Amino acid sequence: MTGNKGKSLRFEGISKHFDAIAALSTIDMDVSAGEFLTLLGPSGSGKTTLLNIAAGYLDPTTGRVYIGDEDVTRVSPRHRHIGMVFQNYALFPHMTVRQNVGYGPMVRRLPQDEIRRRIETALAMVKMEDFGERSVEALSGGQRQRVALARAMAAEPDVILMDEPLGALDRQLRKEVQLEIRRLHEAHGRTTIYVTHDQEEALVMSDRIAVMRDGRVAQQGSASELYHRPKNTFIARFLGESNLISGIVEEAGNGQATLGVAGLGMAFRAPAADGLQKGETAALLIRPENVRLCPEASHGITGQVEERVFLGEIEAIRLRLADGTDLWSREFATERSERAGRLNASWNEADARILPIED
Repeated sequence: MTGNKGKSLRFEGISKHFDAIAALSTIDMDVSAGEFLTLLGPSGSGKTTLLNIAAGYLDPTTGRVYIGDEDVTRVSPRHRHIGMVFQNYALFPHMTVRQNVGYGPMVRRLPQDEIRRRIETALAMVKMEDFGERSVEALSGGQRQRVALARAMAAEPDVILMDEPLGALDRQLRKEVQLEIRRLHEAHGRTTIYVTHDQEEALVMSDRIAVMRDGRVAQQGSASELYHRPKNTFIARFLGESNLISGIVEEAGNGQATLGVAGLGMAFRAPAADGLQKGETAALLIRPENVRLCPEASHGITGQVEERVFLGEIEAIRLRLADGTDLWSREFATERSERAGRLNASWNEADARILPIED
């Protein structure tokens, strides 16, 4: 592939209505050249609609799309210089692997030497050099997805768009191809927008994640930022496993808050999301990996062990607290003592966060 990392992409005031239904509402977002952006969200959140507007398969109701400095809002998909990878592969069954990969350059009527170079380079990138003459129907699901990736890369596009490309693969194969896509991006990175509802894919692969909800971007940032500093309980639940303890804000200011939990007879001090007000209902977020368990003591949070789940080297333990809240902990199984009966739970204040409640 060439050294070109692709071009930036910009959504400016994008909305999309299907009759009275607003699928997207005023999306403003920049994707830098060479960036891997994941659109993450539940079904119906608008992520695929936004991807199809980027591709040119849908026209926005309002707003404009720019690739580099060019306004492509009304430019047809074939003239946007994009590569598209679909969940169902969309390969030509009557063609060989090599013919599928070379289809884009061939349609553009590039010189034969250039077409061959692009095919061989793209196949080498996905480790499919020895499969060029095979029928795609003779390939496994993982191999077909690699061919679809190679076909997108062979076009040497300005932007690659991926619409849940691993959804048809089993869990283990999905993990392998996740890492393959990430490796390809790091080695030959082109501007990429990736759509998924799988939080693990988003965490593993992305430079930046935009969490979508009800046609809007609910929050965007790096995987670490969204995981450790979600702006509300919806983001916390959607990105990673969460313990959430509800209460009333007793104090708030300077990035900190105190949450009173009547059912536990306790108050918790922790870093807080912006905008919390005294008297507001909110929730304390603590991730399971930050919860420490020890034998029951006369102080602190005590709960009854309700469930233990062995996960290989990790064991998940569920405590039932006095107010009925479930609190999960994760710890190395090889380092645990027997966990049963009643236990105390604790965590570092800096590892918790007090959030507005949005379900």
